[in-house]
Formats: sequence, C-alpha cells, structure tokens
Amino acid sequence: MFTKMPCKAIRVDALHLVAAMAVGLLSTWPARAQSVHTVEAAAKMPSLRSGRCMALAPQGWTMVANPQGSTADLRSPDGRMYAGWGMVAINPAMQAYYGNLYGPPETSLAFLAGAIVQQTFGDASGVRYTSAPVSIDGYFSRREFASENYRGLVYYRIYPMAASAYVESAYFAIAPAAQWRSVRPVLANIAASIRCSSTLRPDTGRADGGGGGKRPRHDGADGLANSSYNKELGTEYVHSPTTGENYLVNPATDYVNGPQGYGAYIKNGNDYTKLEPERSD
Repeated sequence: MFTKMPCKAIRVDALHLVAAMAVGLLSTWPARAQSVHTVEAAAKMPSLRSGRCMALAPQGWTMVANPQGSTADLRSPDGRMYAGWGMVAINPAMQAYYGNLYGPPETSLAFLAGAIVQQTFGDASGVRYTSAPVSIDGYFSRREFASENYRGLVYYRIYPMAASAYVESAYFAIAPAAQWRSVRPVLANIAASIRCSSTLRPDTGRADGGGGGKRPRHDGADGLANSSYNKELGTEYVHSPTTGENYLVNPATDYVNGPQGYGAYIKNGNDYTKLEPERSD
C-alpha cells in the first residue's frame, strides 16, 4: 500500500523510545533463599523475520515484508490485531490526480491508516484522528486514530525533500476498539520493534539526510528501536543470557531484588536466571 520510488539503499532501524536504563543494585542472596517474582511466559517475544525485515512479537504472530524492505505487516494469530511499518516518498503535486496519499503528511498518514483498516479488517468507514500530534524525543511524532470499529496509533517521522516533496516513515498499531486500551502497550512495542534494511530511502538533499555525499541518517537512530527502555509506555526489552530469548517487561512491576541483584528474573528449574538489558538481536 506504499508507493514504490527509485531510491538509495539504507539500513532502517525502527522506532523505540530513548531513555536511561535502570541501574542494577547488587545483592548477595544465597541461592534459592526465597521465592522471587519472575517474568511471565507471556512476556516472551520471539523474533520474526521476513525478507529484509525483522520484528519481535508474541508466539503465533506472523510477518510479511515486501521484497524492497519498505513495508512490513504483522498479524496476531486470530487476525484481529495488526502492527506494521512502511516508508514512502510523497510528491504533493500528485494529490489532485491520485488522491490523499499524496497530501500533506497528516492527510497522507490518515489515508494510509484508513487503507490498512479497510484492507486488513474490512472496515471501510474511514479513520479520524483522536489526538493531537505528540513529539517523541524530538524525533518521532505520535497520533491516535479511530474508525467505526477499530482504534490505533501511528508513530511517524517526516523527511523533507526538494520543493514540497517528503518521505514519511510510519509505524502503525491497530486493534478492535473494545480491546484497544488493554493491548495498546504491547501493540505499540511490536510496531516499534520492526527493523528493515530498505532499498526505498531517497536522497533528501540535506546534510543530515544523505545530501552532499554524506552518509544517510538511519531512520530511528534517535528514536524507537535503538533503546531498550520505552519511556512513553514504561516497558523495556530484556533477554536471557543463556538462550538469547527476548522478553518485554515493565520495570515498575517486574524488577526485584533477587539472588543476582536488581532486575527481572525467569525461573530455570530450581534456580533463577537474571535477564540482561536490551534485545539480543
């Protein structure tokens, strides 16, 4: 659903929100001295890969990316929830001929959200924004939207080009309206976990975006994917040092003083394994 344009190749690192990591507090507990609160199995986030893209999602989710690595679509096992990312170059001069995809960024993003809701869930009611734009670390923006039966959010970054053209990089999370409040944090993290090596990033002609012979800036380098902790959602990725499996945890409830110090733990037989910060990929 994103327009294909002739562009340069670039590594695209998806969005995760930058913040300070929790500091470990060492402890000298005897092994198995007492029970420790552990991370639930539902927090496990296996890696998914398709073509040039990868993401983290709960067991049973599926992902399909296009050959160019410019779009990635993820679906829940029951097909009722969606997370995805896409990058597209927009020439507003084409709006009069080809519609709102080529409008200003807010118009174009609303068109894409409506197209996803219609094509994925069959809801053709259109979408409306339900929030004003919110800046995320001065790099990405976020807006929420709703159709008749679904609600969602979009994280986006706009890269200006020559004249009035631009490139938009957008991450969508969508679920049925009745479920949105409870699943929003996980869906937003799934969308934010997407990383693609895309061939559809054009030269912006700017010094910080690939112009003048300089190396193009990686999408998300200051945004959603490169940090372990998402300060907007209060969640953090951690991983097992033995298996490399990733977990999505809430430091406020999942971090405890355990036998190996302060952090998140999983049960390993009669022992506990302390999970390490950040994603293992």
